Amino acid sequence: MPHNLHHTLKTFTAGNGTTAQFYSLPALEAIGMAKISRLPVSIRIVLESVLRNYDGKKITAEHIQQLAHWQPNAARVDEIPFVVSRVVLQDFTGVPLLADLAAMRNEAEKMNHNPKIIEPLVPVDLVVDHSVMVDQYASPTALRHNMELEFERNNERYQFMKWGMQAFDTFKVVPPGIGIVHQVNLEYLFRGVHVKNGVYYPDTLVGTDSHTTMINGVGVVGWGVGGIEAEAAMLGQPVYFLTPDVVGVELSNSLLDGVTATDLVLTITEMLRREKVVGKFVEFFGEGTASLSVTDRATIANMAPEYGATMGFFPVDDKTVDYMSKTGRDVTEIATFKAYFQAQNLYGVPRAGEIDYSTHLKLDLHSIVPSLAGPKRPQDRIALTDMQTTFNHLLSASTADNGFNKTAGAENERFAIEGSESTLGHGDVVLAAITSCTNTSNPNVMLAAGLLAKKAVEKGLKVAPHIKTSLAPGSRVVAEYLNKSGLQAYLDQLGFNVVAFGCTTCIGNAGDLAPEINEAILSNDVIAAAVLSGNRNFEARIHPNIKANFLASPPLVVAFAIAGHMNTDLSSEPLGTGNDGQPVYLRDIWPTSDEINDVLKFAFDPEVFKLLYTDFTKDLDLWKKVPAPTGQVYSWPKSTYIAQPPFFNHFKMSTDPIKGLTGMKALLVLGDSVTTDHISPAGSFKASTPAGQWLESQGVRPQDFNSYGSRRGNHDVMVRGTFANVRVKNLMLPANADGSRIEGGYTLCNGEYTTVYDAAMKYLANGTPSIVFAGDEYGTGSSRDWAAKGTQLLGVKAVIAKSFERIHRANLVGMGVLPLQFKNGESAESLDITGNETFDIIGVNDDITPQQDMTLMIHKKDGTSAHVQVQNRIDTPIEVDYYRHGGILPFVLRQLLDNSGKIAGGTAASAGVAAAGAALSHGQHDEHKVIQTAMTNDSNKTSTEYKTTTPHPESSSLSKWVGAGVAALLVALLFRGCGVWDKTIEAPKAVAPAASAALAKSAEQPVATKPIQLMGVNKNGKFELSGIVPSEDIKAAIDAELKKVFGEGNYINNLTVSADVKPSTWTSKITGMFDLFKLPGAEMSVDGDTMTLSGTAASLKDKLQNYFGDTMKVNALDIAEAAKTATGSAMDALNALKADASGQQVLDALSLQIINFASGSTAIPADNQAVLKKAAEFLKAKQDFKFEIGGHADNKGNAAGNLSLSDKRAAAVRNFLIANGVPAAMMTEKGYGDTMPVADNTTESGRLKNRRIAYKTM
Repeated sequence: MPHNLHHTLKTFTAGNGTTAQFYSLPALEAIGMAKISRLPVSIRIVLESVLRNYDGKKITAEHIQQLAHWQPNAARVDEIPFVVSRVVLQDFTGVPLLADLAAMRNEAEKMNHNPKIIEPLVPVDLVVDHSVMVDQYASPTALRHNMELEFERNNERYQFMKWGMQAFDTFKVVPPGIGIVHQVNLEYLFRGVHVKNGVYYPDTLVGTDSHTTMINGVGVVGWGVGGIEAEAAMLGQPVYFLTPDVVGVELSNSLLDGVTATDLVLTITEMLRREKVVGKFVEFFGEGTASLSVTDRATIANMAPEYGATMGFFPVDDKTVDYMSKTGRDVTEIATFKAYFQAQNLYGVPRAGEIDYSTHLKLDLHSIVPSLAGPKRPQDRIALTDMQTTFNHLLSASTADNGFNKTAGAENERFAIEGSESTLGHGDVVLAAITSCTNTSNPNVMLAAGLLAKKAVEKGLKVAPHIKTSLAPGSRVVAEYLNKSGLQAYLDQLGFNVVAFGCTTCIGNAGDLAPEINEAILSNDVIAAAVLSGNRNFEARIHPNIKANFLASPPLVVAFAIAGHMNTDLSSEPLGTGNDGQPVYLRDIWPTSDEINDVLKFAFDPEVFKLLYTDFTKDLDLWKKVPAPTGQVYSWPKSTYIAQPPFFNHFKMSTDPIKGLTGMKALLVLGDSVTTDHISPAGSFKASTPAGQWLESQGVRPQDFNSYGSRRGNHDVMVRGTFANVRVKNLMLPANADGSRIEGGYTLCNGEYTTVYDAAMKYLANGTPSIVFAGDEYGTGSSRDWAAKGTQLLGVKAVIAKSFERIHRANLVGMGVLPLQFKNGESAESLDITGNETFDIIGVNDDITPQQDMTLMIHKKDGTSAHVQVQNRIDTPIEVDYYRHGGILPFVLRQLLDNSGKIAGGTAASAGVAAAGAALSHGQHDEHKVIQTAMTNDSNKTSTEYKTTTPHPESSSLSKWVGAGVAALLVALLFRGCGVWDKTIEAPKAVAPAASAALAKSAEQPVATKPIQLMGVNKNGKFELSGIVPSEDIKAAIDAELKKVFGEGNYINNLTVSADVKPSTWTSKITGMFDLFKLPGAEMSVDGDTMTLSGTAASLKDKLQNYFGDTMKVNALDIAEAAKTATGSAMDALNALKADASGQQVLDALSLQIINFASGSTAIPADNQAVLKKAAEFLKAKQDFKFEIGGHADNKGNAAGNLSLSDKRAAAVRNFLIANGVPAAMMTEKGYGDTMPVADNTTESGRLKNRRIAYKTM
């Protein structure tokens, strides 16, 4: 039930003209809370979530007040509980998350709980984009070939995903071959605003990929988190974070001709890394911001992890609305989105001086020049004009200076390629990839690449055959507009054929190079180069043999592929020689803004977006062939891809005291900018690695190893891959003679040189905890939860670094690993760690607090000791709880099991539920609307009806029920859906006299009834009741009834008293309804003084009417009769239409009917046929009118079956209309399955509403 704290529940006019509710930030400011309109826009959107989700427990009035009083430069000590609207996943992180959820269901079942209590409470979308590799390229068959190999390698994983789709109600999968998660999120999943219980609120999310921030480009607050944190968010836990600084970046002017969004984002990344924005929100504003297209904004937002910010946020404005329209969103949905943000005073890009920011930075867009970044970090920007001099300098610079340590003049060396007349030299391009949603989501740069390719081909330029070229768009829309514009043909001629719709090269799935190229590189230690339109270029990420990796815009990728080497100045040196024998320069083929604008019309066709995102199974025969396992609990068949994770192996409901950390051994000493790729690589691996050796022992051939990323569902592979990146440098190992460091996953264990995995296993076998030391920016890069999971499974108890990247620090805490930060200029280098020491951390105990100082004791081999101060980087109180429980997952599982009823037997405590929604009394709301709560298997889901269920037979001995009318609904809470109680239903007994005059008085002032709030059995087995009553007398009377039922000391009365609250009309009589709540399948809803019964309760209508008398009007809903009445209304509406009625008026009349299909049937009942025939008489005369027939289903059965049935029913209606003269071209049909409910599926009447045929104009 929506609260009305501070009278902030207000109304606005939605896109369809109806009045809609929302939690108003201007209203919060109007009461004098704070000057909210001067807060950064991103902070205000978070504040709306905190206000809307206020419950007095997890989210309190103090949280609202703290955030409303955000100050630009205050100490950041306040913790924000942020409840998001949805969660997005990619498959590399999504599969282990799904495995964790499945394991939690196993644990729940093992402990005699209903496994369905493990269920995401918000929509979850998993987009499969990380699995495809570039095996074939520069070929028209590359796309199909690579997909076939993808499905062959990942069949077990895809079966597991399909199991998840049918097992979890809110878990959906976007299949392989559709696109990259962030581009799909931008083009399709983003919906602007959501509505729940009649309240509208903005789209917000977290995602299990660091580049989730791309959605900030359309004004959505969201960022990347680790899988373990996402699981907590899915299961009802707020995302907690410290109140951030907000850096305002004022953009002025506009980009010059020839400058791309990629050039801009590389400049911003360089600038903001220098400004140290880690852990901060970045918000863009000013006239220059308003000049940028949404896709340019999305490119900048995408790279927030590279510049270190939590977000790179752009406010909503006209360009956001225009983007929604161009990408095929519903007109009404767009109008509601705009109206909502205007009502919240959140619409438009702020101007300078309107918002208070922690820091105000300025960037003139006129100053941006064509740029690249590399060769090892995305923040290392290089102006195009400086490319040659910079590369040659780095070639001979020391590794300590980010160089390659080659001798002077090495840039002139050439080496033979076996079987080829070509040679290979330092800086030669061997891989060129147009890849990554960062740029492929941006039509300007993609069309620029196509235009450059066209001009290059026309001049006779080519790409050398030894260069591996590829184009992997982030969605099928890109391929569509490149083909329609005719530009893909020119890209094909240069080798940039479409190879996949997925991440590919950007995440290290470039596939291998030709053997002769690998041989030439390795034999001669060639500093080969890759150029890609990605967002990261960390060492060994793109390809283990390519050491120099440069980020660039798509047109520059094509240009450098043609040039063939990076140590060139393309502003003054030719790309090559044309057909006419003349040199061709970059300026000769670089497209102008006018040329790009001429073809931009192909990029934004709303119908293309609708078509390609309407049916995810279209043209995806490989996905359809993947078997779909069934069942609510996964059986874990033997697999080297999917295995039951070990994180709950020793789970128990109680927690142990926090153990001190003593006698630890150093596992690794690492330098600065160690990425999550270094810690847990995603790419391929060799048979000689610990992971390869284990897979071979399981009978897997090396050619079938796939990648680390694809095997994240198997902990045996992943723990062996932790710290196994071929570029990891363990500074504990002695340096080579030339000053370079040994690379790979190696360490010293008791003086012996061995793999990190083997050393860790020896320490675990001896009961010796281990520790990792690191430098600055530890854990930068991807939001890779396995970087923390693998660390934990290796037995690492603490990581001490000079600084942490935000997500990885949180992930370490989430896995029960203690992050500590050096103080006072100390570092691993200053400690001179050799591996012979042991370490103690003083201060790790049950009294641990956020960010406290601790002491690191170092015990050396010679018997001497030293100590340094370190800071505990458990940053928030909730993280202390996570650490105390051994991590987020055990914490959440204990909460869920605490609050859940067991399947059979046990006490009232084990059968109960800790809390359930509804309000005992209500405040003076602005409107008296129907606000009820469904008593379903999920106490956090709300809908428009109560549902009562019956107890398990073994629980029927629990005969003592709540006596007070206000507590009668406990019956529905205590026994939820566990079985059938075979009991004769009697008429309600006459109500007993009210316990006191106070209870009787509760009917004196009739107002709209509101349900009970927060009642149930808590984890200690006591009944607990919370809510608001109007007087101390009523509170005392309720307390007396509770004491009669439960006995002294066996309940907790948390009721509070407020004179602003009015009593309900019928709580004093609800005692007599106990038998109704014992009736299997009974349903009841209350709207003011009207009660509606449905399901099995319909038979009690007369008895209950007699019982309530004039105080309540009781109606019974007969499903068949309701459908018949609705269909009659539709016919009446059609008969009333004039001959010239519009097509929309006909559809409006049709929408009144309910086609009450028989279960599983597509046959249209006769009375519905009559209505459709009448509608056909109007429609066949309006051949210019086009509309969609949408089939919808309730959620009974599995999702796939519901989708199929709804599709068939929509087709049946369309075919019937065609048979009655309506031209086929006027209509399309589509089945939506159970994805778009309009009512609560837990009730019979709700399911009837959801089994509908809907009509909308095209």
